[in-house]
Amino acid sequence: MSNNDKDIISVLAPVGIMVIIREIIHYGKKTRVVEVRSLTPDEMEELIMTRYISHMEDFYIMLSVFNYTYDRYGIDKVKETYRKYAEIAAREECKGQPGDYEVCVETSVNTVMTQVDELLRGMDIAKMRKMYEDLLLRLAKYIQPPPSMLFIGPPGIGKSETVRRVALKLANRYGLQFIDFKGTEKEVEMIDSTPWTYFVYIDFRLSSAEPSDLLGIPDITGKKVTRYKPFGWAYVLSIAPGVLFLDEFTNISRKDVLSASYQIILDRRSGFTKFNNAVLIVSAGNPPEYARGIAHKLPPPLADRFEIYNTVAPTPEQWIKYMNRVFGDQWIKMIGRIVKIMREKFAPEPKAPAIIKPDEKVPTPRSWTRVSIELYKLYKSLGYEPESMFKKICLEIISKYGSCSSVRKTITNEEDKHLRLIKNTCEILVANLGSVGELVVTLTSLRFTKPVEEIIMSKEEIKKQIEEAVNEIIKKMEEMGV
Repeated sequence: MSNNDKDIISVLAPVGIMVIIREIIHYGKKTRVVEVRSLTPDEMEELIMTRYISHMEDFYIMLSVFNYTYDRYGIDKVKETYRKYAEIAAREECKGQPGDYEVCVETSVNTVMTQVDELLRGMDIAKMRKMYEDLLLRLAKYIQPPPSMLFIGPPGIGKSETVRRVALKLANRYGLQFIDFKGTEKEVEMIDSTPWTYFVYIDFRLSSAEPSDLLGIPDITGKKVTRYKPFGWAYVLSIAPGVLFLDEFTNISRKDVLSASYQIILDRRSGFTKFNNAVLIVSAGNPPEYARGIAHKLPPPLADRFEIYNTVAPTPEQWIKYMNRVFGDQWIKMIGRIVKIMREKFAPEPKAPAIIKPDEKVPTPRSWTRVSIELYKLYKSLGYEPESMFKKICLEIISKYGSCSSVRKTITNEEDKHLRLIKNTCEILVANLGSVGELVVTLTSLRFTKPVEEIIMSKEEIKKQIEEAVNEIIKKMEEMGV
């Protein structure tokens, strides 16, 4: 290991993680690629997609014959890929066989290509399904599966949603039916009937699992032999392509569960059930400083089984793009304009080790998303145009009450409908954004009669208005003893 490599590791050691992307590092016989770099959710999505496709494209080329989608790649490319893996399989399987080795290899390859030709000529797969499933499984064993990946970053920045979005995109890319697996018997039976037509997404929380959840259920088949029946999630991953997402991975507190997770990550199996090679294993977790007493550093032997990446919150612009893509016009877009101005409040680091009061809550991209949607739904359900009503409410809060803190103390639940709406607005803002919710109200009220785009033209004006708003809020909070 070079001195430069040691420096990279020492910088990241305090938080117990290592960013692994490009430069080579040797751990015994293992090799890892390293770059000190953090990824936004968009970059995280692109990375996962690229890593999976680079490993599994050949598998889906072969699967395209089975699913009659080979026109996408062309017959020549399909045949070339089948021949490549037929030869790899034959050279492995002919070892130790009686007779001439090369003749064995040639015969085996020719047999596979004859079967492929039959498929391409449109023979009825349904009648010969088992034979072709066995062929695909046999060749897929020689495709290197994608590496297990662990993404470490603050809570609420979009790691979990990014992984699910990747699974959905991969399903669409390969023309497979996406299933967000919930573990029902109906889902298992459906996937079991035609496993290669589905792409399965499974969100499994090891932090709340028992070791037995990974081994399976004992099934006594004889006097001396006990086998284990796999749980539904493990079984479907043994027969269908998909993504296994292990969220809150750094929150595993039980050592026996942590030990059991070694098998999932390194051996790609749960108990005695091995996952097929088209399964991608992705984990996510928080660094210890963001979840003190809950998140833990990973033991080096377990960390070494992952490619580990740092993740950070998206920029306000990336978040706004995401909101428009996912929710269209059904969110309060004024909040998007506000976060572009108060960027340092979009996803700040928490200062306290624990949060007890709503005012202490630290905003995250997830909480900005939630407040933008909940306020939209609140106003819409009462028959108002959400965008204009939010601006009017904020102006009324500042002009009549001075702050949300005063609103929450002054207005009771017995007041009329409009006053309850004002109070509910404040409750949603503070419950999701903490004291930053006060800033949102103030800045929105300042921009009620003037478009934000005009104000953004003058940086000095922005700075002056923000300083005035913040000072006014601090003054009022001091007067109230908050």
